[in-house]
Amino acid sequence: MVDRLSAYEAAKGNTLLVGAPNDDNLGSVYVFARDGSGDWAERQKLTASDGLPGDFFGDVVAIDGDTAVVGAFLNDDQGGSAGAAYVFGRDPVTGVFTETQKLLASDGPGAVHSATSRPSHFGQRPRSLS
Repeated sequence: MVDRLSAYEAAKGNTLLVGAPNDDNLGSVYVFARDGSGDWAERQKLTASDGLPGDFFGDVVAIDGDTAVVGAFLNDDQGGSAGAAYVFGRDPVTGVFTETQKLLASDGPGAVHSATSRPSHFGQRPRSLS
């Protein structure tokens, strides 16, 4: 399978996150840092601690300061590909990101829904409102 980088990247300051949701069929996020001359260099590869094939980890990425959030919209921990978001914290000394938390929606497909409600895939990139 071809590793495709996501259509969504996130940059903050001198850090760039690029998702590769098909990487090794598990998904990953590449962390790049800008050096003093302005060139980008790969520094780290993030993966889910409990990733499974087809979770699409890395389809959505966000960064703010020393916190990165990565979506895995087909994670099925809540059943029915409800999705998940993984939070990574960056060590201010080493610059290394470490997974600190996994977020799951309380109302995923395993939850009770009304006849007219439809569960969303938590961690999925937003759709256009137009």
